Amino acid sequence: MLGILFRLLFDFRKEVRKEADYIAETIGNGIRRGFEEGFDLVSREFFKLMVASFSVVFGILFLSYGFAVFLEDYLGITGVGFLAVGILGLLLGLLALTSMRRK
Repeated sequence: MLGILFRLLFDFRKEVRKEADYIAETIGNGIRRGFEEGFDLVSREFFKLMVASFSVVFGILFLSYGFAVFLEDYLGITGVGFLAVGILGLLLGLLALTSMRRK
């Protein structure tokens, strides 16, 4: 009688262990698949974001250069256009930085 009880407890422990391993494997596979799919999505979106950001920065650079050259020709003072555009960019950057810190 005692042997049957021990055998039943041993089988019960084995089944509980098997279920716990299955649950851990299922959770681990879900996390792994989620990470892999998320990484693939982020890497594609990150490349698009980098291309878009580079285009915007490149456009702002040319726009700033053109505006600086225009101011320099308009005012007739060498370097004043680049100085004005640099100061304007600095002020806009500081304004953006301070507005981000308030939130």
